[in-house]
Amino acid sequence: MTAAQIARGRAHVTTARFHLDQLVTAEVLITTTHRRAGAGRPCKIFALAPATPTPADDALAVTLLTELLTENFSDRRADGHPLNPDEVGFRWARRHIPCKDSPAARSIGEWVGKVGGLMDVLERWGYAPELATTNGGRVARIDLPHCPFRELAQQHTDVVCGIHRGLISGTLDRLGEPDTDVTLVPFARGSTCIAHLRRTVDFPPSEARPGEPHQAGGPT
Repeated sequence: MTAAQIARGRAHVTTARFHLDQLVTAEVLITTTHRRAGAGRPCKIFALAPATPTPADDALAVTLLTELLTENFSDRRADGHPLNPDEVGFRWARRHIPCKDSPAARSIGEWVGKVGGLMDVLERWGYAPELATTNGGRVARIDLPHCPFRELAQQHTDVVCGIHRGLISGTLDRLGEPDTDVTLVPFARGSTCIAHLRRTVDFPPSEARPGEPHQAGGPT
């Protein structure tokens, strides 16, 4: 909301703007600018800042990682070889994420809803995930600005990030979305890691948007 919208019926807009700027300085609020149609200066929009994970959240994440490693310490593949990090993360999800017993998404809306379930799991792990979609909702990007295992990941990137790539794939599998390509880019922007999710199969033709041709080859 703008300062004028917040002040309406409560205080003078100048007074409201003063207090809002103080909340921005305290990192309680964030601001963006929005350019109005036509002439005129852009207006400033105020919004709540994303929640910051607490030490208790990080402690829970460490507990979850310890649980994951302990459960899979002696597990082996069928050929007797040790599991790789992706497989360890995938198995944790198979054991701990409730199976929704639902079919794969039949529309973009259902697909985004499944990704929302993944966001809840990542939130539980302490990642403070932020979601954006492209290609009409068929491709999802999840920014992970807070990694409770950052120092460990910097030293053992393949292991830590492999586990969490498997965690993402396994969670989507439990949510009924096994046909999802998952790419995890460690430290893509400073300390922020980015997960890219892409469906490898298209939605049924009956769920296509009006006027949108069905593509048999899947999304690009």
